[in-house]
Amino acid sequence: MIAVCLCAAFSSWVNCARSGSAGPGWQRGQSSYPQGGTPIVVALGNFRGNPLPTKTETELAVFLFGVEPEDPLGLSKPRSLAMNQGHLLICDSGVGAVFDADPTSSSLRELRLGDQPMHPVAVDVAANGDRLVVDLATRSVRRFDATGSQLVKYSRSDGAFRPADCLCVGADVWVTNVAAHQIDVFDGSSGTFKRTIGARGSANGQFGMPLGMALTPKGDVCVVDSLNGRVQVLNERGEWLRNIGKPGNRAGCFGRPKDVAVGPDGVIFVVDAASQRVHAFDETGQILLAFGEPGSGAGALAMPNGIAVSDRPQVADGSMRGSFAPAYSVYVAEQLDRPGIRVYAWGQGIEREIADARRPASADRNSSQRVAKVTSPHWAASRCNACHSLDATQRPKPIPAESVNDVCLSCHDGEKAHAEPHPIGRMAKTELVATPADWPTVDNRIACITCHDIQRHCSATAQRPLTNGAMLRFFDEEKPIALCMQCHQADDGWRISPHNQLDTSGRLKSDSCLFCHTSAPLAAAGATPNQKPALRTDPERVCLSCHTKHWDYFPGGHVERLMPPEMLQALQSDGGRKARQLPLDQGRVMCYTCHNPHEPGVFAAGSAAAARASAQDDAGVFLRMNRAELCIACHPK
Repeated sequence: MIAVCLCAAFSSWVNCARSGSAGPGWQRGQSSYPQGGTPIVVALGNFRGNPLPTKTETELAVFLFGVEPEDPLGLSKPRSLAMNQGHLLICDSGVGAVFDADPTSSSLRELRLGDQPMHPVAVDVAANGDRLVVDLATRSVRRFDATGSQLVKYSRSDGAFRPADCLCVGADVWVTNVAAHQIDVFDGSSGTFKRTIGARGSANGQFGMPLGMALTPKGDVCVVDSLNGRVQVLNERGEWLRNIGKPGNRAGCFGRPKDVAVGPDGVIFVVDAASQRVHAFDETGQILLAFGEPGSGAGALAMPNGIAVSDRPQVADGSMRGSFAPAYSVYVAEQLDRPGIRVYAWGQGIEREIADARRPASADRNSSQRVAKVTSPHWAASRCNACHSLDATQRPKPIPAESVNDVCLSCHDGEKAHAEPHPIGRMAKTELVATPADWPTVDNRIACITCHDIQRHCSATAQRPLTNGAMLRFFDEEKPIALCMQCHQADDGWRISPHNQLDTSGRLKSDSCLFCHTSAPLAAAGATPNQKPALRTDPERVCLSCHTKHWDYFPGGHVERLMPPEMLQALQSDGGRKARQLPLDQGRVMCYTCHNPHEPGVFAAGSAAAARASAQDDAGVFLRMNRAELCIACHPK
C-alpha cells in the first residue's frame, strides 16, 4: 500500500496527472479568493481512497505472484463524516461500511463493527472514543467501543422511528427522527428513551425532516431543519435559541440542507444539496461566504451530503502561496461527481479578514470616509467612566437626561463612531407620530435613549448580544423598518425617502444625502461628482438597512462577489463606458452597481453617474440600464 503525504501533495499548487481520472487517490486543487481577493477558503482536493498501484508495483506483483494486485479500497457513496482524534470516520452507504481515513497519510481502512450486516447512514464519536452509527438495517443507533464490540442500541418501538443522525449531548444521545419530524433523546449509558424535542411544523422549535446535527463550542446544538430550509440552534435542554439561514437561492439561503458542522472558532458550515455549496456563517447567523459550487475546480460539489471539521490544519503554516495560513480543515462528502471527500482549508484569522474585506477602514477603499473604529465601552464593565463620571466609591453616576444626547454624540459623530441618520430633538408626539409611552424622551422630544435601550449593557456580566447589538428597543432582523412603525403610522405617508434628493425648485437637499453619507456633497445639483462618497458604513449595509435583498438570478448571488477577470474585461471592452456606468467596489459587485440610488437631476445629464434605464419598469427600480442590456454588459452573448 502506497501512502501519499498530503502536505507534500498539495504544496506544489499544480494539478496532478490523475486529477481527471476515475481512479482513487488524492486530487490536488486550487484556491478560491472571495471577499475582495483575500484567501479565505482553499480547495485542497478530493480523497477517493487508497491510491492505485504504480506500474512498477503491478509488474512486480505479476512477476512474483502471477496476478495483478487487487483493486485498492475506495469510496463509493460517502454520506456522513465525523472526526476521531485526527482521523476521519466516513460512513459509506454504497458499500455498507464505516471507514477510517488518516489525512496525514491518505490511507483508508474499514472499521470492523459488530457482527451484523449494516446499512450505515450517519456516524458520531463520543467523548470517550465510542463510535455511534445510525443503521437503517435495524432502524437504530448502535454504539461500539474501540474494539468494535457493540455496547448499547438506541431505538424505539412505540412510534414511528427512522433515525437520520445522532449526536452525543452531555450524557445523552440525540437522534433526529425523520419519520416523526422530531428529536428523540436517549440515555447514553443504558439506551433508555427519555423524551422528545419538537414536533412537525414550521414554527421555532418545530421541524420538517430534521437531519444533521453538530455542537457549537458553547455547547449549543445546531439542527438541520431540511424542509423548512434552515438550521435551528437549541440549547442543551432542547430550547430554541435562534435560526440560521432561510429558504432561498443565494448565499445564506437553502433549498435542501443536509448536514452541519461547527469550527473551533464558532463558524457554522451548512451543506446544501440544492445550491451544491457549503454556506459558512458566523455564530450570530451572519453569512460569511459560500463555496464549492459546480465548476470551481477540484473543490466543486454536485451532490454534497456530510460535513466535518478538524481543528488540525491540513497544510502547515507557510506552505501555501501568498499570505494564506490555514487554521483548520473542512471535509465534505461528495456522492456523485468523483465520489469522495472534498478537502478545504479554512483561513486563519477569518473573523478579522472578513471584517477587513466587508467593513474596510476609512483609508482602505474610501479616502474621504474618516469613520475610525474605536473601542466600544458598551460591553466592558471596566469602561463605565467613558460615559459616566464616578462617585467616591468609583461607582458610575447617572447621566442627567438633558446631557444624554451630548454624551452619545461625543463619539457617534460620524468620525469617531458611526452616526445615526434619525434626527433627535423632534417632538415625540404629533399628529403623525405617537412614541410608545414607555420609551423615554427628553422634554417630550426624541433623544438617543428613545430608541436605544442603553441600560442593557450596565450589568457587570453583560455581553454583546448575538443580534441587536445597537440595543434597539424593538428589533426584527427580518423587517428592518419594524422599529420605525412603533412610532409612525402604518401607511407610507410618513416616510422620508433618501432617494428624493431634489426639492421642488431642483435644488439639492443635503438632509437627504445625510441618510447614507457622512457629509453633504460640495457640488450643486446637475454637476459631476467631485468628491468621494463618504458612506456611513460599508456599501451593502447602507442599502440593506432599509431594503431586503431581492431574488437573484444567480444562485451564488451578485452582491459582494468579486467580478471574474473575463467579465471585467467584457465590462471594459468599450473603452470603459459601461464600467463607468456600472461602478464596482474594489472589483466587487454591489447594490449600486446595477441600481442608481440618486434621483435624476442630481448629476449632470449624460454623465456616467446619472445613468438610468430608459424602460419605465426598469427605471422604476432605479436600474442603471435596461434589464437586458444590464445583463449582457457583464455576461456577453
